[in-house]
Amino acid sequence: MLSDSYMSEINAVPWEYLTDEERQEMKVKLTKAMQDPRYKDPSQREPAFVKAVDEAWRRLYPGEVEVAAIGPRRPFGGK
Repeated sequence: MLSDSYMSEINAVPWEYLTDEERQEMKVKLTKAMQDPRYKDPSQREPAFVKAVDEAWRRLYPGEVEVAAIGPRRPFGGK
């Protein structure tokens, strides 16, 4: 989904004009991106990738999404 130019890809999406179907497809892509080691694994985390995924969520759901400032967090008691 996201290449080396993460933010340019995010900026290229016409967020305000996405259809419901396109929004659902984007949601699936972003959920998959969150499983990428560059987002999920603290030892492989790429700040630019995390920032791009988080920004995409914010744009997909403006005013509704609150993301962690440091990226993904484990649930309480999670391993």
